[in-house]
Amino acid sequence: MLLTMIKHYVKRIASDYIMLLVYILLPTGLLALNMIVNNANVEGTEHIYNGFDMIASVVVMNLLVMFQIFSSSTIIDYLHSDINGERRWRLLAAPATLGSYIFAATVAAILFSMISGAILLLVGYFVFNAYMFNLLIVIGIMFILSLMAQIFGMFLFMFFKKKSTTEAIILVSGFAMTIAAGGFLGEINFGVQVVTTFFQEYTPFALGFRAILHTGNFPVSENFFSGFYNFGMSQNNLTYALRNLCILTAITAVMGVIVAVIARRRPL
Repeated sequence: MLLTMIKHYVKRIASDYIMLLVYILLPTGLLALNMIVNNANVEGTEHIYNGFDMIASVVVMNLLVMFQIFSSSTIIDYLHSDINGERRWRLLAAPATLGSYIFAATVAAILFSMISGAILLLVGYFVFNAYMFNLLIVIGIMFILSLMAQIFGMFLFMFFKKKSTTEAIILVSGFAMTIAAGGFLGEINFGVQVVTTFFQEYTPFALGFRAILHTGNFPVSENFFSGFYNFGMSQNNLTYALRNLCILTAITAVMGVIVAVIARRRPL
């Protein structure tokens, strides 16, 4: 029965044209736009290494991590439509528990998020010659961030009745983490070293983004990117990447426990 429920939610996502537009066409469109702008402003071949466009590589991984964080809106959409909507009475009358449906919706949301991320990676690799870094780390980061995003979505759902409010929180927090970590405008100095280090190293976006960028097999120097920031990349620093992955896993586990405890005290 659980497999049937997962298939049901997967089909719902696949038939939701807005979801497909936002999580598949939008990131690939943003990638293409970034590369058009960069190609018009970058001269020479300093950003090319072994045939790979390293600017495209950074842009792909930036968008990949960012859209995994934004994927909370998938679970929020189905929680609001099923738990708070007209389908609620059907779920309560069904032989499966309400928790089973939420679990199935979460699995489907993670699958969709992973597939959309894989499509972005394929487009980046085959169309823009983007370097894929360590794919095992990339896949691990995708999964953990997607799982974290769904748990965060459940947390917001418990406290905010309006769907628009939860989606706004996700967008604002996601963009704030991306900007603060230097994903859009380069590294930002907040004036206080502890604050600057936190936003550039330890937010979910920063942890995932930098973990990926530290697994490259290429020379790193201050002049490697002509006119671009050095994003703190390091050649094959797998220890750093695994550390970040473990931190993200720990954060996700703590969030999961918090949501489980709250759900017991505040039944949906």
